[in-house]
Amino acid sequence: MKYAENILELVGNTPLVKINRLNPNPLVTILAKLEYLNPGGSVKDRIAKAMIEGAEKRGKLKKGGMIVEATSGNTGISLAMAAAVKGYRTIFTQPNWMSQKKAVLFEALGAEVKRCETAVAIGDARSYKSTAKRIAKENGAFLTDQYSNPDNPRAHYEGTGPEIWRDTDGKLDYIVIGIGTGGTAGGVVKFLKEKNSGIKFVAPDPIGSIYSGKPAPFFLEGIGHVFMPENVHLEMVDEFVRLQSKEAIEMAKRLTKEEGILAGPTSGAAMYAAIEIAKRLKKKATIVAVFPDSGERYTDYLYNEDFEVPAIPKHETKKGFATQLLHSGHKEFKEKRGLVSPIHRSATYTFANVDEAAKIFRGDNKEIDNRSKYVYARGNHPNQRELELLITGLEHGTDAIAFSSGMAAIATLAQTVLSQGDEVVASNVIYGESFRLYGELVPKWGVKTTFVDITDIAQVKKAITKKTKLLHIETPTNPLLTIADIEQLSNITKEAGVLFVVDNTFITPYLQQPLVLGADVVVASTTKYLSGHNDALGGIVVARDQKLILDIWGTLFVTGAVIDPQAAWLIQRGMKTLPLRMEKHCANAHAAAKYLAKHSKVKVVHYPGLLTHPQHDLARKQMNGFGGVLSFEIEGGIEKGKIFANSMKLFSLSVSLGAVESLVNHPASMTHSMIPRDQRLKSGITDGLIRFSVGIEDTEDIIADIEQA
Repeated sequence: MKYAENILELVGNTPLVKINRLNPNPLVTILAKLEYLNPGGSVKDRIAKAMIEGAEKRGKLKKGGMIVEATSGNTGISLAMAAAVKGYRTIFTQPNWMSQKKAVLFEALGAEVKRCETAVAIGDARSYKSTAKRIAKENGAFLTDQYSNPDNPRAHYEGTGPEIWRDTDGKLDYIVIGIGTGGTAGGVVKFLKEKNSGIKFVAPDPIGSIYSGKPAPFFLEGIGHVFMPENVHLEMVDEFVRLQSKEAIEMAKRLTKEEGILAGPTSGAAMYAAIEIAKRLKKKATIVAVFPDSGERYTDYLYNEDFEVPAIPKHETKKGFATQLLHSGHKEFKEKRGLVSPIHRSATYTFANVDEAAKIFRGDNKEIDNRSKYVYARGNHPNQRELELLITGLEHGTDAIAFSSGMAAIATLAQTVLSQGDEVVASNVIYGESFRLYGELVPKWGVKTTFVDITDIAQVKKAITKKTKLLHIETPTNPLLTIADIEQLSNITKEAGVLFVVDNTFITPYLQQPLVLGADVVVASTTKYLSGHNDALGGIVVARDQKLILDIWGTLFVTGAVIDPQAAWLIQRGMKTLPLRMEKHCANAHAAAKYLAKHSKVKVVHYPGLLTHPQHDLARKQMNGFGGVLSFEIEGGIEKGKIFANSMKLFSLSVSLGAVESLVNHPASMTHSMIPRDQRLKSGITDGLIRFSVGIEDTEDIIADIEQA
């Protein structure tokens, strides 16, 4: 009889199979080493066996001992399989976005699973790697640590590499392996290059991996990394083939459909790189690509177009936001133990005595604590001050001033900081009235404005001169939802000594806090999302610099663009539900964007939550949600745009945004009609562009209204 003593004896000796339909070059032979035919379903069976046996030899694992590992999936499954055979207890930590199927397999094999916070840095105590170290230390367990364990590459140096050499008779020219923990690549390549130094090592690497570029979000398991493991030796790489995560996923699907190989995304990445090499070869060659595992474990995102790894934002905005919003009110604004502050309708205020009045008029009230010394409601009043302090805290500023509208806030800021001979740099895709302010009104003061593409850093740098006083941007922009890199722009403005102003109307401090990212000033129309109910007009300026706020306050006294007490009260009341509303706005807008992206009559959809958005990855890092506004272009130009907008039933035709009701706007004939057509088209605001402010109605009703229109 012929049989194996246990399942571990079946690890290794996986076959090579020829790639046929996907091979673009008849001169080239592409062979795939199918590591998913190991008994545990992946290449990790090799290292699990080797790491456990190595620990046993060194006395780190004894009968009945515990094994701990930080694993995205396959290593854990293989370790659990080996531990089940050998009688060890296993605990695995896993990022909470990873395939649920793998967690189920862990548990089926007797392992305990700890799912950890994803959106934290790898060194954070909450990360899956740090958690594994802590558990191992607390329990005196063996931490396999595949990232630094020398038995990882040794398993491939002694097994996988020799198998490839044997099965190809040493006749291979390229070896294609994705670098994950470094073990497979390190062991296989070391062995093969010792046999023939002319063999080229090609490494597919996702854009966003630290191995071949700058770290950024990407969503492939088992390949690429945001930190450098000890087992990775980049000097062995002859060539990187960089690819988008989606390209690896699409290639994995093609391997299944066209070659009958149920491949995972890392196998898709290896196939992608092998094809890229094969395309350019002019003579006979053999390429071997290692396919680490099967696609069966990735069906929950291989065939789900909406799946994404949660991003690690540059700043956390949501934590504690709702509590701060509801409970950061100042007691001095409450009267007679009332839970809600009253509306103060008084136009003028009294003084305790002449000396107090004299101090105020001499300017002694110019300190932040004395801004609550009320004189005349044209400059400040209690409802205004309470709103200012609330928004200051949420935006992490020093102080704020509330105005009668968003444009009053922006214009008063401009009046305060700009003088004849100064220059302004502003986004070329901007709210229509802001465009008029900087394009028509400000030049009358003798101030020059240069409009730029804020996504083109070189263009922004070129536009800034020694005379530039202010950079004004929106992000996301209105109406194209372009995303500006606030942190990068802040570095430029700080170096140039330019005041950096960010309009945060579209996204609110619940999802994005520009001051935390480096901006000097935040402006917003509080009429929109902050108020949220289309019943109050207001604006806000929040700044880091107290002197700037006091200077703007002085201008406010002159211009009189103060917010009305009742409007301030209504806005503050509306803000109490901001987190709840923003979550629903975001969910509905995302659903509408996905529907429109698939519609035959829609040319393009502008929404940062879509994978196809050019700044999607930046949006994921900079924002904690994608907002409730989207725009899209329909076929047929300006007339079809008007017809579509007029045909909406649930959506109201309106120029505003950010309220609980869904609104539709045709920018070419409404908000941006005052911009010359050539300038409008140059900015990407086409005749057929439609903007939605998606409300909080039932998602199905929103989609139905879009469909009928």
